Amino acid sequence: MTTWEESADVVFKNGIMFNPYTCEWVYEDFAVRNGIIIGTGPGYTGKEEVDLKSSYVCPGFIDAHVHIESSLLTPYEYARLVMKHGTTTVIADPHEIANVSGTAGIEYMLQAHADQPLDIMVMLPSCVPATPLDECAMTLTADLLRPFIGKNEVLGLGEMMNVPGVLSKDPLVMDKLTMTPIRDGHAPFLTGPMLDQYITTGLQSDHETTVLNEGKEKLQKGCSSLSGKARLNEICRRSSLW
Repeated sequence: MTTWEESADVVFKNGIMFNPYTCEWVYEDFAVRNGIIIGTGPGYTGKEEVDLKSSYVCPGFIDAHVHIESSLLTPYEYARLVMKHGTTTVIADPHEIANVSGTAGIEYMLQAHADQPLDIMVMLPSCVPATPLDECAMTLTADLLRPFIGKNEVLGLGEMMNVPGVLSKDPLVMDKLTMTPIRDGHAPFLTGPMLDQYITTGLQSDHETTVLNEGKEKLQKGCSSLSGKARLNEICRRSSLW
């Protein structure tokens, strides 16, 4: 048989499936083989058939930015709870645990990725300590972060909160920005030429906007689009659920 004629493992029938490309709900069957949807619509046969009885079906949700430590839960308990609600992948910035435990905290989060079904992808904390007044386990320099680059669970550099360091081209900050092309921004209330300068360093995302005009300006200048797309491509490439 040719590939398209081979049976699926499971054919799910009578589901109301969300199509994220067209943002439509579609009443249709779909076939799954080796954990991947291989086709939708009629004509598929499978070793098993499941009648969904008009249940709603969605792709797994991706939480684009989270500090798991803020939940006061271990990664394992966090995974148990969020997966019940459809979240299958999170992009974690282990900034808080790194403040307390340094690189050992990052290693702990990476280990958590392997030991449970939730895909925990990591953005390396860029600002430990967050300010010069903070007391923490160690100062995470580019030399300490660089060995993590290339690990399958590591997507890039987490939110760069040191806006003055970026604008003044602080060598320690710029050294971190050169480690990876995927870099999250963190620049509340930054507008105008200073925002332009911030974006041109490659920090093209920002989750700190709370004012409409600021949000519009950042979107018009491409802030959040390019980095977000590159990061999503990396998630799709590395995630065990894609």
